[in-house]
Amino acid sequence: MTKKKIYRDFQEILLENLKDPQEAAAYLKAALADEDERIFLLALRDVLEASILG
Repeated sequence: MTKKKIYRDFQEILLENLKDPQEAAAYLKAALADEDERIFLLALRDVLEASILG
């Protein structure tokens, strides 16, 4: 018997939300405001992954 997944992980929800262009732009803008440029690069990766899965 296979158990159904009763939860969704954060990354799955994030990628679903980032399919919306306005959400993606706000996400990137917030990441760009961070002092660490690596945060922006990670956010950019998330947005690209969401658009590919789109």
